[in-house]
Amino acid sequence: MTARTKLKLEIAPDSIEAFLALEPFSATPQAHLHRSVYFDTPSRALLAAGIGLRIREAGGHHTQMVRTAAAGNGPFPHQEWDMPVDGLRPVLDGFAALFSDAGAALPEIVPLFELRNHRLVWKVADGGSQVEVTLDRGLVVAGERQSPLCEIALTLTQGDAAALFALARRIAAAAPVRIAVMSKGERGFRLTEAQPAMVKAEPVALSPQADVAESFRIIAANCLRQFRLNEDILLHRRHADALHQARVGLRRLRSAFTLYKPLLLGPESLRLKEELRWLAGLLGEVRDLDVLTRKARHEGLRVRLRDLRSQRYDAVIETLKSPRALALGLDLAAWLQIDPDLATADEPLETVSDFASGVLDRRRRKLKKHGADLSELDDLHRHEARKDAKKLRYAAEFFAVLYNDKRSQRRRRAFTEAMEALQEHLGSLNDLATGHALVETLGLENQPGVEDLIATGDKEALIRAAQNALDEVIDAKRFWRGKS
Repeated sequence: MTARTKLKLEIAPDSIEAFLALEPFSATPQAHLHRSVYFDTPSRALLAAGIGLRIREAGGHHTQMVRTAAAGNGPFPHQEWDMPVDGLRPVLDGFAALFSDAGAALPEIVPLFELRNHRLVWKVADGGSQVEVTLDRGLVVAGERQSPLCEIALTLTQGDAAALFALARRIAAAAPVRIAVMSKGERGFRLTEAQPAMVKAEPVALSPQADVAESFRIIAANCLRQFRLNEDILLHRRHADALHQARVGLRRLRSAFTLYKPLLLGPESLRLKEELRWLAGLLGEVRDLDVLTRKARHEGLRVRLRDLRSQRYDAVIETLKSPRALALGLDLAAWLQIDPDLATADEPLETVSDFASGVLDRRRRKLKKHGADLSELDDLHRHEARKDAKKLRYAAEFFAVLYNDKRSQRRRRAFTEAMEALQEHLGSLNDLATGHALVETLGLENQPGVEDLIATGDKEALIRAAQNALDEVIDAKRFWRGKS
């Protein structure tokens, strides 16, 4: 591992006392007061281009920092410029060309938000390893809006990354913590906009130069981020769309484990996948109630479903706060950072592009085999074909950036449209197959208005539509195979 492994943890303000009582954080730390002002245009032109501009005030000194995105995250290569400035007015003349290329006129660049932060710093030695630990407590302020900041960052400055995660687990045993996935700047930009009810999956920033092991880490981190962003919304607002997207994040992550299964041979990968299955299953049960509640028209039934939904949401929130769920996030982060136990051979693993093409071919063949004649399958096996379709679509999304020429983009759009139609029809068939059983499981079979909850339709017509859509998916040109 490199000597700059970093882990950020969110901690509740009421848990700080327990953290500070833990050895070695009871020792006197270094203390710093920071104020950082972030700048952009009102249309967020710099943010869209992957450029950050801020001025930090500390100890009476002001430092301007300009950052461009890392490769794969924006149109500019990764660069950094730090320079002293007088006060909180940015010096922009030397960056006119950079900002102009990003579509940001200099007169439009204004302060959007600021971070007021009290930082404590400890240097923790463990054998031959050293970890810098910072506790940040403060406020992100955008106009009249404020959001508290309370997070711990652990940075490995020397030695083995295992020491960093051992320390993180000691902290977690004393005070509940969650993996943090947002930067301070991102928190501020979100505060300047309408608060989202959910966060959909973001594009996966894969590079064709990444090796196969690194590609798995990047994909898994992307899925974990989607889950965590929606988990935060769910914990604070219990929004149905956030629960759905949190579940999608877990489902995508489990699919990534499946797609890389031939290389994930260690026991920890198997354990983590089972833990993800457990958590996703709990979210799925509540998702079913959200869907049914939207269908109900009878007032008495709506009241009954809302009561059930409230009970299930209480249980989900308690589960997300449980030691088991909290440990899962930390264990997953540790495993991804230290060793995702990808099988190695005497020869180097193939390139990520070759690996991706092989994965997409295998998932396509599996869907073709299992969906060759949907009319001859029972409901259970049609559901297996539905899962095959989801895994193929997730794989296509994971690896999309590797096939970015115009021909591949055109083929990918056609492929995606066919996949969407297939999933819609297979989803309708699944609703027909599971509706009665779900109603009985919830004890609603004798409830007035229950007929609104049970999907109806011409099953044979839906099977024909699904078969036609599946055939279109198989007939669609494979965007990952170039001219083939």
